[in-house]
Amino acid sequence: MSNSNIPVHESTQREDSSSSPCSFSVEQGLELLRISGARLTSQRIAMLELFAHHSSHLTAQQVFEFLTENEPTLSRATVYNNLDLFEKFDILARYQSDNGDVYYDANTHPHHHMICTGCGTLHDVLIPQAAMDALLNSSVLCSPDGAHASTPLSAASIWFKGVCQGCQ
Repeated sequence: MSNSNIPVHESTQREDSSSSPCSFSVEQGLELLRISGARLTSQRIAMLELFAHHSSHLTAQQVFEFLTENEPTLSRATVYNNLDLFEKFDILARYQSDNGDVYYDANTHPHHHMICTGCGTLHDVLIPQAAMDALLNSSVLCSPDGAHASTPLSAASIWFKGVCQGCQ
């Protein structure tokens, strides 16, 4: 079953991030680091450039593999420490899938995700705010004793499974 009403933002090479609602720039990341008082090391700058010009969903291992070619002294600990720092200062968002994989995303705006069951690629899914508000305000909680109670929820992060356009 396909729902063409839900826009999926491909996690591919970014050519013009200024036109995307999910845009991210190295300058934005550098400014957030400056404000936080963090040092602007070559490794941090390389990581910002990676997220600005490549896939918006990367694991720590993928970041390490992409960057060690040009940053041979880069350690896994440095990657993890910088990803934690970037998350702390809202430069990146951290998402954990239902299978335990942790992804870092330069799109820190509220959005949801789809994992392609064909290729395993992670994609952004943008749901209109009115639809999310309706879902959050009409939710019913089920307690262990079987009781049900309507209660408004404040936020949600939804993970979809489907087949991306590249695999169709």
